[in-house]
Amino acid sequence: MLYTRSGDSGSSNLWGNRLPKSSLIFEALGALDELNSFIGLAVASINDEEIKKQLIWVQQKLFIIQAEVSGARGELKKEFSSQETLKLEQYIDKLEEEIGQLKHFVLPGGIKEAALFDVIRTVARRAERSLVELNQQSQINPAVLTYINRLSSLFFALARVINKRAGIKEQKPTYE
Repeated sequence: MLYTRSGDSGSSNLWGNRLPKSSLIFEALGALDELNSFIGLAVASINDEEIKKQLIWVQQKLFIIQAEVSGARGELKKEFSSQETLKLEQYIDKLEEEIGQLKHFVLPGGIKEAALFDVIRTVARRAERSLVELNQQSQINPAVLTYINRLSSLFFALARVINKRAGIKEQKPTYE
């Protein structure tokens, strides 16, 4: 059954504990879910198989992070490793080799797929802010916080790569 009716009064069950849906834990988990959904939209929208493979890998890691943040038990109980951030950084470094280091701000946009990665970058930042806020009341694994921080860099790099490959020149803001 896709509905339980048990959340109709504004609370939800988290591993045997009923909590208000407005709790920081649900805000953080919701932001991670939103991020994962937008990544799924990117996977469905691009043709580059290497990028798709990397995005699906990120999606899988986000499920592990959600399980850990939620306090999952049993077979879902996982501990996120800092090794995952190192793998992510290696991929970001590879992308940066292709696009070069940036020395100025750029306007979000370009082709549709790049603009989607710009949106995903902002969703990743919101997820990070939610986790940082949750971390103030309950300890979040530092490896999770570092990984989530790096995701916005990944999506920024992907937006730039997609535009470069499409021949779109980056535009600086004019501040006019």
